[in-house]
This record gives sequence, structure tokens and C-alpha cells, in this order.
Amino acid sequence: MGIKDQLLDILEHNREQYISGQELAEKLSVSRNAIWKNIKKLQEEGHSIVGINNRGYRLDILSDMITKQGIKIHLLPQNDKYNIIVYDTVDSTNNYGKKLISNGSKEETIIISNEQTKGRGRMGREFYSPANTGVYMSFVLFPNRHVSELGTLTTKACVAVCRVIEAIKECKAEIKWVNDIYVDKKKVCGILTEAVTDFESGTVEAIVIGIGLNISTASSDFPDELSLSAGSVNPESVSRNIIVAKLINEVMAVYIDGDDKVLMDEYRQRCFLIDKEITYYRNGVLSLGKVVDVNDQGNLIIEKENGVTDILNSGEVTLSSKKN
Repeated sequence: MGIKDQLLDILEHNREQYISGQELAEKLSVSRNAIWKNIKKLQEEGHSIVGINNRGYRLDILSDMITKQGIKIHLLPQNDKYNIIVYDTVDSTNNYGKKLISNGSKEETIIISNEQTKGRGRMGREFYSPANTGVYMSFVLFPNRHVSELGTLTTKACVAVCRVIEAIKECKAEIKWVNDIYVDKKKVCGILTEAVTDFESGTVEAIVIGIGLNISTASSDFPDELSLSAGSVNPESVSRNIIVAKLINEVMAVYIDGDDKVLMDEYRQRCFLIDKEITYYRNGVLSLGKVVDVNDQGNLIIEKENGVTDILNSGEVTLSSKKN
């Protein structure tokens, strides 16, 4: 690491106290002038660093820049091994992850960005990803497992995100099948899972799990078409670095050691579509039915008015305008 990154690392580990310029200079074996210059560089990048004569420097407790250093100090020890890349702006963290795979990378990597200019959701939709108010991240993993073993990966990720939301704010996080997270009847998170599969063997060689979580985006800042449906978590005094670290810890826990039955039971409990009337398209035909369950494969079980049962493994569903 360069001097600037080492300096940020020290400040991140000591947010509660001031450190003198002399002490920083001694720790990094540089001059006090070099410390001052690098403090200025960090401030120009957007870090809120407080400096007081005869006391030193401190990273403001409310400074909310996403940094590798700020994330790593909150990771569980077993998750410190992953390659973490942080950007201020990318088109899409999922796109970046897929580029890593296509370029031959085999290193499990987590990409986080402060902003996405072309954030992607399911069904080709755009995920609104403004700067400074959200967490946009993608996990690049190499499971080398049969596709049948990974069919519920998105549902597991949904449960992981719900757990993190409830850990940072007193609320109830719910799931709209298959991959949207809601708080107070507003969508606050979308998840997009993409895979690179060997079709001959059925082996999933690589996966990219994308998570877009609205942290503090104001309702007035959402585009008009999202203003009534989108919301934010709005936790109190929790930095985005802590939220990112919690997401990494929880997602990797369900990915590596998650109990399929326990996770699917929790998914069902959180899915607010169960026992509700919905509309959906099946083979291009608009249909109406009642959601009766989510099966162990993560498919939606629908009972139509004529008694016929439909099983959906993908697609878009909407709560019916009929009274639920």
C-alpha cells in the first residue's frame, strides 16, 4: 500500500480518537509534511477528516466513503481472504464481475461501487444506483458444482440480505418472489444472479451475485416511475462500510454453510405473496391465481381459479387488484 492507503487504514482503525501528525509520521516512516499532503489528498477524495492543533487527525465518525480498509476491519476472519475491489463509479458491478471471469480470473472477488451508471436488474430492467446513498456490489464465485445444487442461490441471498437489514434497523424485511426485498411495502433491494455454465457437464463454473441496496436515497430523488414503489432502509448511524461487511459475512455464510431447509423455511416466512392473488404471464398468456407455496427449489406454486396448479421457476408476478 502507498502512504495514502496506509494512512487511511490507520484512521479507519482509530475513528474514535485523534492521532498526532508526529505519531502518524513515525508509524509510516515519513515526514509530517508527507502526512499533511496525504491527509489533504484524502479530504479531496471526499473523506471527512477532522484536524485539530495539538491533537492531530481523526476520521469523522459520520464519514461514509466506501473503502477497502473500512470494509475489511468489519469482516469475519474467514472472509478476509476474498479479493475486494472498490470503485467510485462503474457501469454495473455485475458487468465488471463477468469481465473478470471472461478475462480468465479464478480469484473469488467482491466488487463494490459507490455508484452505477447502468445498474442492472432482472428482465433487462435498469436498477437506479445513485452515488453516495446505496450499496451496489457483486460476488464473483467459482463453485464448480452442478447446476442442480445452486438453484436456490438467489433465494438464499435474499434471506441473507433480509437478515442484514434487520440487523441495522428495527424493521421487518420481506421478500417479493423471487429476488426483491421490501421494507414498509417499498422495494429497497434487488438481487441479480448470473452464471457461467458448462452445458455438456451441467457444471456451474462461475457465478456473479449482484446486490443493489438503497440505504438513504430520498423518495424525492427516485425517478418518477419508481417514486411510489421504491424506498430506502435509512438506518441510523451505520456506515456503508459496516453494511457491506455485514452483507459479505452473511452472504458467504449462507453460500458456504447454509442449511437449505432452514433457509427455504425462512424464505417462505418472509415471502409476502403467499396466500395472495397475483397476475402473471404463462406462455405469453396473462393468468390469475393464488400463491399457495414456494417449493424447495424456490419455484412459486400457484393455484388457479379452475383448480389447476401452476409452477413458476422464473418470470414477473404482480399482486392482483382484487382484494387480498
